[in-house]
This record gives sequence, C-alpha cells and structure tokens, in this order.
Amino acid sequence: NNSNDKNVIGSLRWAVAQASSTEPTLIKVAHDFIDLAGVGRNMYVANWVSNASGTPKDITIDFSNTNIIFATGGFFQGPGSISSPTFKLQNMVVENQNFGTPTNPLFANMIDFTNCRFENLVSNFHCFQYATTSTTTNCIFRNVVSNKSGNMVFQIVNGTHTFNDCIFDNTTGVYGGTAIVDFSRCYI
Repeated sequence: NNSNDKNVIGSLRWAVAQASSTEPTLIKVAHDFIDLAGVGRNMYVANWVSNASGTPKDITIDFSNTNIIFATGGFFQGPGSISSPTFKLQNMVVENQNFGTPTNPLFANMIDFTNCRFENLVSNFHCFQYATTSTTTNCIFRNVVSNKSGNMVFQIVNGTHTFNDCIFDNTTGVYGGTAIVDFSRCYI
C-alpha cells in the first residue's frame, strides 16, 4: 500500500507500528509492488518513519528494490543511543532526487543497510547521520553530494560503524567525529 498514513492497513508506517516489541520483525514490500499513482515501482515517504518511538524494536524492511521518493520532511530514523537493536533497511533504491535544504538527514541514527543503491542525489544537508553502531553491506553510493559548505554526505557522530563491500563513486564527504569507522573491501 503506497499510503503514508499509519492508520491505513498495509502502509509502511502502519507495518512499522505493528512491529513486535520483543521479537525481531521483518516487513517485506511485495516484489510486484506498483505505485498507485501509476508511475512505476515508487514508494513515497512524506514524514518520518521510525523505530525509535516508544520501545525500540528490531525491524528489518525489505524493499524488494522499490524506489523510495522522499517528499518534504520525509526521513528514516533508528534509535540513537542504545547498543541494539538497529533499524535494518535492505534492497532499497533511492535515486535521481534533489532534496533542496531539508532540516533532517534522510537516514538518521542506528540504521543498517544491506544491498541498497543510492544514486544521483543532491542535498544541502548531510544525507546519512550515524550514531552508536551500524553496518552497511554491499551498498552503492554513486553521485551523492551535499552542496552546502561544511555539510558532509556522511555525518558519523560517534560509536563504531562498518562499511563492507561498498562502492563509493563520486561520493565524498565523511565527518567522523569521535567515531570508529571501518571500511572493509570497499571501492572508493
């Protein structure tokens, strides 16, 4: 369901709200998902999607290679100050978007990424903000840029973060803060 309303059964925000507070939860977007507006495999995120409210939950969302379109104010947020769990996003595509001057990063805090592609993205803010811990595996960051002086594509605030088997192509700007960042088998 392509609704951004958490009260609409089958929407992404509804599924996150239904996640277990005690057991890991897998939310899987149908592999044949079709945007109801008729413009292809696009899912719209207009507000924050979070597993950080209330009791943090171990949530994995498998997007089945659906393209995520961010509207004003849209972003994903994991918990920011505990050792686990994380918000896990996999098989997601975010491409060909200019975000202008958002007030939040697209992805904030503890989020693990697996098999995701981020391509041709422009922002006047950092796109990724990492806190505490995360693992990013087999992801592509191609032509992801921040146009504002002093803002980086990746703002890694603190903690320990690992990038495994990732490609960084024409994507620069990493702020490490007090974090430990490990790039393993990455192409930069």
